[in-house]
Amino acid sequence: MSASRLLQVLRQRTGIDLTPASLQAAVRQRARTRRINDAAAYESEALRDEAELQALIDLVVVPESWFFRDEEAFAAAVRFLRERLADHGRTRALCVPCAAGEEPYSLAIALREAGIDGEACEIDALDISPQAIERARAGVYSRNAFRSRDLSFRGRHFSPAADGWRLHEEIRRRVRFACGSLLALSPPDPSLRYDLVFCRNLLIYFDAPTQALAAARLRGLLHDDGMLFAGYAETMPLSQHGFRLQPIARAFAMTKAAAVSEPRPRAIEQAFPRRRPPFPAVAPLAAPAMRTPLRRQDDAHDLLAQARALADRGAVREAQAACRRCLEQAPDVPEAWFLLGLLSEQQQDAAQAIHCLKRAVYLEPDHYEALCHLALLAERQGDQAQAQRCRRRAARVHDRLAAKQVNR
Repeated sequence: MSASRLLQVLRQRTGIDLTPASLQAAVRQRARTRRINDAAAYESEALRDEAELQALIDLVVVPESWFFRDEEAFAAAVRFLRERLADHGRTRALCVPCAAGEEPYSLAIALREAGIDGEACEIDALDISPQAIERARAGVYSRNAFRSRDLSFRGRHFSPAADGWRLHEEIRRRVRFACGSLLALSPPDPSLRYDLVFCRNLLIYFDAPTQALAAARLRGLLHDDGMLFAGYAETMPLSQHGFRLQPIARAFAMTKAAAVSEPRPRAIEQAFPRRRPPFPAVAPLAAPAMRTPLRRQDDAHDLLAQARALADRGAVREAQAACRRCLEQAPDVPEAWFLLGLLSEQQQDAAQAIHCLKRAVYLEPDHYEALCHLALLAERQGDQAQAQRCRRRAARVHDRLAAKQVNR
């Protein structure tokens, strides 16, 4: 009884589509920490004790990030904000969720290095985890927070510390942090909206109704001509709920498709007092098997690159033809099947899209993007059970990939 109630409370508080198994694992871990031998006794305590409930929330949310994750997004954000400053003089940006501050601080560093004054752009950052907010305000990071190709920024904006690297105070002052949930926020009037919002790898943990609610909240937070940066797998559900993907390679930037009124459940100042789409980059082909001539692999790689270029230009049928020629040369290339699935989806051929995406997952079981698209296609067809299976599998892949990065 208490486990079912606890699962319901956690889903309501976080929006995350938690499974009973994931809850049980978290409960066991917290019960061991609290030296409570009986799981039911711990669950009852978590329902009574707000501090313990929050500790459990901290365990089930995924506050995992690093500095300049997806560098193209930050470059595009700086260009956009520079243009906004030229027109308006001041701008506002929001990062939600912000984890331990890596994303908002990356934006602050990027703006500083672009010569944009800190007073010209307010940066707010929100996360549901108080522990994450506490770490963000402290501004001390281990080497796992630095995974980008170019780490020269670390020497300019951090100082060595006993437990890692400490961010300079000048950058920390540029960001305001608060604890809260995206699902509970909307600004009270258009003047308090944001020019730019980062919301990446959050919607992948939500079910379809919660994704729709999150999209509504994001619309309410963003100016009608503002820009949203999402995770790759989130562009599809956001496109279904009032956003349009912009042709900025590998940035996954979106704008509102149309201006609409949104619900306003809680004023943003309570948290922060006022002071055609691109296709994924083509992965290199695997080394050819001994029985496959090298020339055929080279041809397949060229055809896949050609297919992507055609898709980026909107030449869907030509891109499909290039994908098929690629697969004739090398039938076991998951990226070719994936791209063909996206193209079929764009042509409203759901059956062919599902076939191609399943083939991509068969060849590469951890193909995160293919799993996300399969979940979305299943939802469109009303198969919520299959959508939930694909979404949870994609979330597990996402977590494994993040863990691999941490252990490098």
